[in-house]
Amino acid sequence: MKRTLISASISLLFVSFPLQAAPISPPPPDSPILGTVVVSASRTAEELRDVSQSMVVISQNEIRENASGNVLDLLKTRGFQVGMSNVAGYDNGVLKMRGVSSAEHGIVQSGDILVLIDGRAIGTDNFSVLDMNAISRIEIIRGPGAMQYGSSAGGGVINVITERGRKKQALKVEAGLGSWDAKTLKASASGQSESGQFDYAVSASRFSVSDYVDGKGERNRNSKVGSREKYAVNLGWNIDKANRVGLAVQQTETNHAGYGTTPGTTYPQYKDVDYHAVDLTYEGASKNKNWFVRYFQGQSGYDLIREQPTGSQLMRPFSDYNNKFKGAQGSFNLDMGRFTLVTGVDFLYYDVDQNQPNYSYSTPRSSNLTHGEYTNTGVFAIGKAHLLEKRNLILSGGLRYDTFKSDLTTLYDFRPGQLKQLDVSSTYHKFLPSVGVAYHPLDYLKLRANYAHAFKMPTPREQGGAFYMGSVLYTGNPDIKPESSRTWDIGVDVNYRSLDIYATYFNSNYKDRISNITIAPNERLYINLNKAYIRGVEAGASFNAGQRFNWGFDFTPYVALTRMTKYEDHTGAKINDIAKTSASFGARFRHPAWKLSTNLDFVYYGQRAEYEKDAGGNTIANLQILKNLADFGGAAGGDLKLKVAVNNLFDKYYRLSPNTGYLYLPGRSFYVGLVYDMK
Repeated sequence: MKRTLISASISLLFVSFPLQAAPISPPPPDSPILGTVVVSASRTAEELRDVSQSMVVISQNEIRENASGNVLDLLKTRGFQVGMSNVAGYDNGVLKMRGVSSAEHGIVQSGDILVLIDGRAIGTDNFSVLDMNAISRIEIIRGPGAMQYGSSAGGGVINVITERGRKKQALKVEAGLGSWDAKTLKASASGQSESGQFDYAVSASRFSVSDYVDGKGERNRNSKVGSREKYAVNLGWNIDKANRVGLAVQQTETNHAGYGTTPGTTYPQYKDVDYHAVDLTYEGASKNKNWFVRYFQGQSGYDLIREQPTGSQLMRPFSDYNNKFKGAQGSFNLDMGRFTLVTGVDFLYYDVDQNQPNYSYSTPRSSNLTHGEYTNTGVFAIGKAHLLEKRNLILSGGLRYDTFKSDLTTLYDFRPGQLKQLDVSSTYHKFLPSVGVAYHPLDYLKLRANYAHAFKMPTPREQGGAFYMGSVLYTGNPDIKPESSRTWDIGVDVNYRSLDIYATYFNSNYKDRISNITIAPNERLYINLNKAYIRGVEAGASFNAGQRFNWGFDFTPYVALTRMTKYEDHTGAKINDIAKTSASFGARFRHPAWKLSTNLDFVYYGQRAEYEKDAGGNTIANLQILKNLADFGGAAGGDLKLKVAVNNLFDKYYRLSPNTGYLYLPGRSFYVGLVYDMK
């Protein structure tokens, strides 16, 4: 999809119709916790009180009032750990949950946390493609979601639900400036035709920033973003009150996103990233039935450019990645009162090209090229029963069957001048059961337990690829098996007056965990480990003191914590790159009379298993302020707001890893923006 076409569509739609709520729009996101309606756990709308898994829901109001520029920063405030370097421009962040990670290095199958857009796989590992301006809410499943969604969901699922046009017309424009010459421009609009037959939601944004300065005042050269442009269009034709045809288009282009470098450590590099996707959907309902059908396709890729050794100042192509994807989904939901049944089918196809033409820092060599085609078909059935007189005992269960076929060809320079070619074809089959129970002894109390299987397919690199990291050659293994896991957890949720509490104990046992070992000097091979064990506790609480004591404003302190109690392989060795403790805490303040809202968030990055003491154990504070400056009133009026954000408030000098190439992250930065908001 060409950018010009998307831009033209946005320009046209910004002057479109007044609006009315789409009949099949997702439910309002700002209900009390146990009354919230979610769509991710069973792939159909249901009350959160009925879900046996631990879930987090980030509402539209929280998203709109948050000054975070990306989804990762928002998720940090919910206690999730972000690994690797999350430099603002490079977006090389990896989300961690329960000791496992989302995808990285452009390989969408490589993660144990699956990222979705409106219920389908996002098709990239780069969180920067998600436009905060186009998001209605975010639903997060803590723990396995493989029975619902297939591979790469053993640790959790993040479902980003995009905005649709609703009854009241909405328009939002933001312009802001920040530290290091940062410039931000955003605009979004949504609405519906007067008859309610058509709805639309569109957004566009542009961001750029120069090289940042760390907590010691040192500038990290080549850490800028030349430009990042995002566009999103979501159109709907409401055939009647129960049937809707939708078209959604997303586009992101990033130019010169620099990884940066601390002086004297490594060679600077940057990425040019592109992403686009198109979704065509049909959803409908009749009496006690509803159904959903989707076709989607897209492309995600990047070009990685790396500088020659210090002093040469010559940038050359280092590697590139291109992933074309397409797929289809269908589901059918039957509601029989106390019993519900959801059945469906998923089809997903990936065409992956990975090329590393210049893996040597000094001398160009022959290309390392891996081309893979992957086809994944899954069918599933999910049942749920509401028992006892008050329907307060909910039993759920599901079963999924997946078949996964892969064909790949790798051409690589095993040694200088020694080209090798490897062809690998394989087929895998997986059955994934899941059972759960949720019980409400009191209206405000939920006890829950869940057990589920999950799996992760080998990536092209792990199965047959060959690539260099520095001077080390990593080679794939044609005999490598899918990684599988079995997880059970028990937990409690409390939603009593102004107090919200959750706590979960989880236990995951992994079989054939994918790893790599040294087989020769400067050469490593991917293998399956025998077993691995990950256990821990998640807990959190928030208390709206202002609401509870009728102060006339909201004051809500909160805390979210994950504590790992075991993370080791079958030999008893600690699993690398897992923090024993990660947490966030802070307070949110909302004063209607002052038209003021503030967030003060502290994010604790725990020390990871194999790393030095100076990487981890850091607490970073972020402050956000949103103040109404003027209210224009009237039916078409809106608010003019001032947005202020201070990240790394205390100018902490920190990094997430001590390894060469992992940077000290940005020091204190400021952002000031003006927002016109009509909603």
